[in-house]
Amino acid sequence: MLAFLLLQSFISVPVLSYVAIEYLKITEKWCLDGKFHKSLPGPEDELHSQCTPWKSFSCCTHNISKTLHYGNLYNFDLNHCAHIKPMSVGCKRHFIQDSCFYECEPNVRPWAVRVNMTDRKERFYKVPLCQSDCEAWYRACENDYTCAKNWVTDFKWGPGGNKCSNSKCITFREMFQNSSKKFCEGIWDVAWRRDRRHQSMYEDFGLNRNL
Repeated sequence: MLAFLLLQSFISVPVLSYVAIEYLKITEKWCLDGKFHKSLPGPEDELHSQCTPWKSFSCCTHNISKTLHYGNLYNFDLNHCAHIKPMSVGCKRHFIQDSCFYECEPNVRPWAVRVNMTDRKERFYKVPLCQSDCEAWYRACENDYTCAKNWVTDFKWGPGGNKCSNSKCITFREMFQNSSKKFCEGIWDVAWRRDRRHQSMYEDFGLNRNL
């Protein structure tokens, strides 16, 4: 299963958009080249709350794990439609878990691609996500509000962070046409790929599956 996922991930990387990072071996120590990532993964004495499962071998520090729970890491506000309705606790929990994965997970090099962005030089692309996990995430958020379909490209950015760009706040259900697939794959610019198989990368690497 793992070999199949690795091969599939490289075939699917679009040549004109991204350059696949040369893959050596899955056991090699590696962290994403991002703004807050450690240079190499290692143990942390403590990681905060939902990031705790990564503390034995992590690409994030305790301070970062705490900030992503309570602060606006990257000056990004999940509550950009709070004037309509604050984001629900359940929905926010899924996005925090998603952030823990992005900041802390060391085992996703096969899905890393190079990018030219101010806050990172690499990103994840089409990481397999179990259909059941995708569905749970979507159902937790479907009645919450957003004004952007692609949270990487569709916001207007300024000193105060991400703002709605001449678009009104509507429910996730409306924005993604009641499709968990469109939500999971579209929200972070195809960082995730919904996987219909029972086993996805969470099981292959023995990762935390609270998402």
